Amino acid sequence: MERDDRQELIDRKRDVPGDDLLSALIDEHTRQDGPRLNRSELVAMAFLLLFGGYHNSAGLVSTTVLALLSHPAHLAAVRSRELAMDQVTEEALRWNSPAMLAVRRFATEDMRIGEAAIRKGERVWLSWASANRDPGQFLAPETFDPTRDARGHLAFGHGPHYCPGASLARLENEIAVTSLVRRFTELPLVGPAGESQWTMSLRNRSLRELPVSL
Repeated sequence: MERDDRQELIDRKRDVPGDDLLSALIDEHTRQDGPRLNRSELVAMAFLLLFGGYHNSAGLVSTTVLALLSHPAHLAAVRSRELAMDQVTEEALRWNSPAMLAVRRFATEDMRIGEAAIRKGERVWLSWASANRDPGQFLAPETFDPTRDARGHLAFGHGPHYCPGASLARLENEIAVTSLVRRFTELPLVGPAGESQWTMSLRNRSLRELPVSL
């Protein structure tokens, strides 16, 4: 969504508010006793809620479902309650994180990291996805194994940049995926898992569609 589109949406919601979160935020912005959010903050908050609060959570649910449907033994263990859903969630976050890249950084001086030469002022993206499949941290990192101890992954960032919504995202995923796989005892994939359609995004890792047969 372009900036002009975001501004237009906010203007429409301000003129005709609805029973939704964005309308509530706009109401805070236009309070008679003085706005609590300025316009730039309002746009930034809406953007953060959409991508951090929705897209990443939806991506995590879809990739977790795909992982389980592609690994029938683990799926059966979840349905029989032999495998805890919180273990599955942590491994899904490590194995196929919905957020692939950290916040961008800019080099303050010339440097070399491994074989990469980085010039002062150049933009650098740090790959959480690469870190989460580091063989020095995780045994057989390319394998989806929810019985492992997946703690230490960076799917939610680290330190002062750790995602404030991490606990909510975990809970959403556990409830959504558990409800789905236990309600439908048969949920086969339509076509090979490797042919799944993914969104074209630099930062977000999520499925565009996941065809299943009921």
